[in-house]
Amino acid sequence: MNDSTSKDISKRLNVLMSLALRQLLQDREFGQTGKRKQGAGDLARYLADMGIDPKDIAEILGTPLTSVRTLLTMGRPRILDEKIMIKLAKKLGKGDLQAVNDIVSARASKKGISSEAAASL
Repeated sequence: MNDSTSKDISKRLNVLMSLALRQLLQDREFGQTGKRKQGAGDLARYLADMGIDPKDIAEILGTPLTSVRTLLTMGRPRILDEKIMIKLAKKLGKGDLQAVNDIVSARASKKGISSEAAASL
């Protein structure tokens, strides 16, 4: 199977997945209405967790690729260097690394520096 055949099969599968998704969501609008799609972030994360490429997710959901990438990175807060965060957690008496991450991020925002720099202070 060559590359063009694979791309053709991928596009056809994306269309079938999109139609099945629309039927499950009872979406009868096939034209571009300009309205923001509610729940697209949850659907994008679900499809990404299933191993589907962001480019294919954009085709399936009918949203721009940049929007899908933004949706996939939102809601997943980045935790800074784990070893440094563990040391800070012990020093601050916190058990949750996310709580320490929030403290460092707030401190960085207040001082106008990067979170990595604030973690080392």
